[in-house]
Amino acid sequence: MKSQNEVSIKLKIELIHYENSKNHLKNCTVKISKNNTEFENFKISSHNFQKKITSKGIYKFQLSHEGYVSKYFTIDAKNIPKKKIAHRLKAEISLFKYNEENQFDFLKKEPVSIAYYDYTKKKLMWDFEYNRVIRDKIIEAQISK
Repeated sequence: MKSQNEVSIKLKIELIHYENSKNHLKNCTVKISKNNTEFENFKISSHNFQKKITSKGIYKFQLSHEGYVSKYFTIDAKNIPKKKIAHRLKAEISLFKYNEENQFDFLKKEPVSIAYYDYTKKKLMWDFEYNRVIRDKIIEAQISK
């Protein structure tokens, strides 16, 4: 029997180059925090990783690679109702090379993506409207030099 604080979320992330989406980005560092406390920090040798989240909370996944702009995404797993089903999240995250001319400081304070539990659809999902806003900000930062 599951406790009130347990969840089951299977996360699969694929890392790609922003400049060339056919190329995978290997050897990235992943830092994972739960409720603002870092609990895991590791380097992945391939271009993807999988993680299982088993307890409720707000998770932050920061992805970085030397010479690239770091990005992070959050998963709000705090208010997921007690159920037996496993939630799944997949994403392709692209990192782009650091360039002094582009102003990407907002990515230090704003997640590139947010996942939350949608009570209407009864599933954990990415906030696609938020993703569009951040994508527009990234494009604007690249063209307004």
